[in-house]
Amino acid sequence: MTLPGGVGYAQRMLHDSSHVSADFSEGVLLATVKVEKLGEYEAGLVERELIALLPAQNCKLAIDLKSVQVIASVGLGLLVSLNRQVKTRKGKMALFNVSDNIRSVLKMTKLDTGLTICPGQAGAVKALA
Repeated sequence: MTLPGGVGYAQRMLHDSSHVSADFSEGVLLATVKVEKLGEYEAGLVERELIALLPAQNCKLAIDLKSVQVIASVGLGLLVSLNRQVKTRKGKMALFNVSDNIRSVLKMTKLDTGLTICPGQAGAVKALA
């Protein structure tokens, strides 16, 4: 499988910015959101960076939210949008290291029923297998 820029899964691809770091492992794009607040400004940047890294087909995206402590409605929209775009590409997405605060927001909005949420990276990678 070839990724954007002609990079294959066998090759290691690294992305690092002030908002997102990402790497491929076992065919999964492991992305870490590095911001504490996922609001309007941050959500737009994170979405653009992650979409640019996604393979065209059969993508697997695991997002580490350990740094995120506050999420605005735009941040929730980002998660829904990413999940939809991944499914459009016949892929799967999982969230991991979700704080109790963010988890309660996802539960209140019932987004926890439509998103795969795992306790750690290993669980997220397994859920995407």
